[in-house]
Amino acid sequence: MTQKSLIEFSHHHYLPGYLRGRRQPGLIVSLKPSSALLNGLAKPEKSRHLARLANQFNDYCGTVENHENTPSQYDWLALVKQIGICTSSVLQYFKFPQLDNPEILFAPTSDKYLQKPTQLLITIPHCDPSLNLKALKLVLEIISDALIRENFELPITKISDVLSDIKKNLNFSVNALFLKAAYDNEMPVLVLNGGTVQYGFGARSEWFEHTFSMQTTNISVRMARDKTKCSLRLQQAGLPVAPNTKVRSTEEALQFGKHVGFPIVIKPANLDGGTAVTANLSTPSEVRAAVQKVQKVSKQIRAEKHIIGRDYRLTVLDGRVVWAVERVPGGVFGDGEHTIEQLIAKENETLNRRQGPAQTLQPLTLNNESMSLLAKQKLSKDTVPTKGTFVRLSSIANVATGGRPVPVFEQVHPDNIKLAERAARALRLDIAGVDILTRDITKSWCEVGGVICEVNGQPDLGATTALHLYSDVLRSRVAGTGRIPIIAVVGGAKAAALIKRGVEATSDAVSLGWMSTSAIGIGAAVLQTGKFKSFSGSQILLTDNQVEALIFQVSGEDILQTGLPTDRLDLVIIADEISPPPLHREIEKSLIPACSGDVIRLAGDVSEQTAVDSIMRLLT
Repeated sequence: MTQKSLIEFSHHHYLPGYLRGRRQPGLIVSLKPSSALLNGLAKPEKSRHLARLANQFNDYCGTVENHENTPSQYDWLALVKQIGICTSSVLQYFKFPQLDNPEILFAPTSDKYLQKPTQLLITIPHCDPSLNLKALKLVLEIISDALIRENFELPITKISDVLSDIKKNLNFSVNALFLKAAYDNEMPVLVLNGGTVQYGFGARSEWFEHTFSMQTTNISVRMARDKTKCSLRLQQAGLPVAPNTKVRSTEEALQFGKHVGFPIVIKPANLDGGTAVTANLSTPSEVRAAVQKVQKVSKQIRAEKHIIGRDYRLTVLDGRVVWAVERVPGGVFGDGEHTIEQLIAKENETLNRRQGPAQTLQPLTLNNESMSLLAKQKLSKDTVPTKGTFVRLSSIANVATGGRPVPVFEQVHPDNIKLAERAARALRLDIAGVDILTRDITKSWCEVGGVICEVNGQPDLGATTALHLYSDVLRSRVAGTGRIPIIAVVGGAKAAALIKRGVEATSDAVSLGWMSTSAIGIGAAVLQTGKFKSFSGSQILLTDNQVEALIFQVSGEDILQTGLPTDRLDLVIIADEISPPPLHREIEKSLIPACSGDVIRLAGDVSEQTAVDSIMRLLT
């Protein structure tokens, strides 16, 4: 029996907007059971088995709280809900926060389960919809196997491989940690394109591309990324840097080493994140291997004098150091009992390094570089180091190469804080990660020596020690919650006329963006005429930084196909009824739960003037 014959996954529909007061976009999927599946669910032992597997799956994804949603006995609708919960768990595994639970939008009567599909709405927290599709297919496969095969156990290895493949190949549109910070601060989120995300609406919005903000200048970033230009600029600003130069070959790198004294560092001149960087090189063979490593990723090779010291990252926001960590290189501590290879395996099983929802550090590996470092320390993978001995496995301390960040913000000497702030100022970066090599961050670099190793113009803020910085950065750029007043007017000609009156009444008070089904404008200016739908028309205005408030018309079923353009409304006006009545009722089900203010119906004593007065009170 195949998966298709057990659960038919016939259709899916991406919902970029918001339905029924939900706070995140979604994916609507259509599912139908087979008669064999329904028969299987009728057996109590199968239900218990599915419940156990569901709990194990959610545990693996780090969502233990989903246990309370696991029924003791499944029918078809309970299983559909569980499919949604397990699919959502995959997104939480990737640290995407979920504000809405899966919801069954349509369910046929039990005697029609085999004929009509059940519609399930699964949350997509502003990420690539293909993530949910891959997660759904994984969950359906596990359920099918569990019902078909006797003594079936959760295939952890397969799940791990699938999730690893998703993580490796999926291009997330929004950084999950920034997304959580936006939700925590009740900021609206609009995914634009190419990884650019808008937080807030209209005049109160800000664009980000990871830690690039609208205050980050292109010239500053390009200078920071070109390590030669960056070093020259820092020297020009009177800041300490290690002796360095561009080289074209191993021979030139060796000549540089002879000139400044070994050891040296070889790195790409135009890449960040510790990519292809090798430090503490003293022999021709080491230098040659390091040069070849760079040549695989870049044509620009940079050689630097290796500076003895500890590696620190100081994060600068708007000219002020807001966080600092010591980047401890990848390695293990001896216990007097286990070999280095065994210690690495144990370390990689810790929550921070093991693949899973709690992973924040890269696993340690025994590669050519680490084996070379072991040889320098007169060790091998089979050595049993004494208790407390640190065995270094990487020549650099970047987190991306297995390093571990340790907070030191409270211990940084004031002179070292000023040094980092001067470096960010010298490159005119609004957000910067300044890497300093010094013997002791608690002492002034003027006293113990120190150099600026690199300045990163698009730094990672830190998933391990600095989660608070994501909120700090958003709050520093977005005004308040980034929200503007938003009004929805339901109906046809009466709604369009009311919008026109509202714009005229508030023209002196606010830059009001407006959208009817035939035109879009800001204040008295008409921007476009034509046929417009509520979602796409409103998006035009919500991404325009002149718009201080929005009023838009809802006149048809298109709003049910896309969802509302915003998760929250401040005023809903029902100008007239949309035909047929069932459609009007469905539209109200989406609008009214999203409204935090008044809902006004033009009928009886409630006149158009009453609605205009409500618009004026909200906007003036």
